[in-house]
Amino acid sequence: MSSDQFVSAGMLPDRREDSGPFSWWNQMRPRFFAGFRRCLPALAESVLKDWRKRTAPHAMQPRPPAK
Repeated sequence: MSSDQFVSAGMLPDRREDSGPFSWWNQMRPRFFAGFRRCLPALAESVLKDWRKRTAPHAMQPRPPAK
């Protein structure tokens, strides 16, 4: 997962005014990355849950006792 993918998908807000201030570096960037970092655990959990469901249903079965 890359923050560039979120930017490319249009996740940044539009400027209020075309000629007005848009303080990316001082205001938007810290907020953007704080949110991005907070969402990573949820994204990872979702991916792992889906992966486990699709690839390892047999792994959930109990193993027969060793002889």
